[in-house]
Amino acid sequence: MRVVVFLFTYLLVSIQKAIASHVRRRDGEAAFQSATFECTITEVDGITAPNDQPVSPELICIRMRSKQSSEKTYRLAGDYEPFFEDVDISHGGVRIRVPLWAVERGNIIIFDQESFNQITVTYDLDRKLNTGVINYSNVVGTKKILIIRLSNDSVDAHKISQTEDKLMNDFFWDSNNLKKVYWRCSRRKLEFIPATPNAVITIVPPSDVCGMKWREAGDYAIDELQNQFEYIDRSHTLIVMPNCVDFEGAAAWAESPGSKSWYRSLYASLPLVQVHEIGHNLGAKHSGKNGVRYADDTGYMGNQGMWTDEGNKMCFNAAKIWVFGWYSEFHKTSNPEKTAFIGNLVGISDAKNSPNAVTNNGFHVIVRLKSDSSRLFMVYNRKAGLNAEVADGNKLVIIDQDGRYTESTWKAALDVGESYIHKNWNGGSRNLIIVNCGLQNEGVLESMFAIAYLEGLTSAQCNNGQTFNTAPLPDLNPGCDLTEVWWHDVDGEEYNCEWYSQSNRCAAYGDQFENDGYTANEACCACED
Repeated sequence: MRVVVFLFTYLLVSIQKAIASHVRRRDGEAAFQSATFECTITEVDGITAPNDQPVSPELICIRMRSKQSSEKTYRLAGDYEPFFEDVDISHGGVRIRVPLWAVERGNIIIFDQESFNQITVTYDLDRKLNTGVINYSNVVGTKKILIIRLSNDSVDAHKISQTEDKLMNDFFWDSNNLKKVYWRCSRRKLEFIPATPNAVITIVPPSDVCGMKWREAGDYAIDELQNQFEYIDRSHTLIVMPNCVDFEGAAAWAESPGSKSWYRSLYASLPLVQVHEIGHNLGAKHSGKNGVRYADDTGYMGNQGMWTDEGNKMCFNAAKIWVFGWYSEFHKTSNPEKTAFIGNLVGISDAKNSPNAVTNNGFHVIVRLKSDSSRLFMVYNRKAGLNAEVADGNKLVIIDQDGRYTESTWKAALDVGESYIHKNWNGGSRNLIIVNCGLQNEGVLESMFAIAYLEGLTSAQCNNGQTFNTAPLPDLNPGCDLTEVWWHDVDGEEYNCEWYSQSNRCAAYGDQFENDGYTANEACCACED
């Protein structure tokens, strides 16, 4: 009898445990299904060595955890492009809320038919989400750099080749490096300095670091930074990793825009790689040529410079320099559909050294040719000073870039007497003609005389008297009809061309508050001289 009672009791207890376990599992599954987290969308872009296959930009989502500097990085996969079709992620201020069940092993957020309607978009309200105007605070001033050296010096496979002292030297003190390139090219408007009290710190990686994705190794470094060190004030965090970390074909990666970058030890000391990746942090995208990403050899956002510790003396191409705004007082915008461009351009080194002479002579550094759907940037790529080792030196170089935060494309490098034809300018039937008319010397300045005009619509000639187009200049704005308001400035529809036509608003505000690629002085006939 006692055996029967014991068996009955044992069976009853087992059933109760099973029911309780099922309830806990069911409740746990329900909690898992409803659990969500928020993370910030950031584009990351890389650089590859010239003979390696180019890598494409990726989207990652950075989740801040319990501590201020503790992060977890997720990679986006699946069909996520339609999800962000109406969302501008270029400013780095977009957040999404993600259900936990949409995350797969390896910290991958999957966008598929099931998750598409469950992932929602929110915005970081601390940001002004206006990408039409560049945030100049990012590209001027003093920025502090912290370098994390992820290295176990006792294990050869986990050791990076640079000591802390060498990284300090390679990034800040030798003849050509991140600090010196930006200091020179920005006309001393942007300076990168070592963070204090520690500019380079060493963190020992985990034992399984070899084969770990660069994102995961980077998260580990940031977490250990938080655990092992007091907070270090910085603008940018650079993480140098063992060569055995999986960089997915790249030499380095960086947030674009953002503040973090990741480097394979093999390439971390090269000025080309350093400047390129911090360029991504500042919002600059790649520079291509002849259909090949990175192939523009006239600036740091390609990958065609010298892959050595010495690097070469050059800066950025015309479009990137324009966007950074370091030479903005020497910019010139010309709409070929309104008037031909006729003028002189000087090299960036001359503008840096003799700004007053450039201004007094009415010369330009960058000329932007711009209509509704077409824009080109021209620069006299003088091979001197801070640009002494640039490719296509002493030529008129033409770059195509559609927006501020887009990739650019090298179009032509003109010797004296050569011309470039941009067919069907602005989607129309006319061709844009650009001509390098030759070099001129005005005292301390050497300049390049250039013209740009629309075939059959506007006219221009070089100083030798040769006329390239004899068509009369038409009145493109007869009567200046302000009732057809197609443009307003970045602050809203109230500030349209009719608003600017009153009083002296064109003179006071006409070169500011750009929207849709235009200022009032470019868009409004009432603001024309």
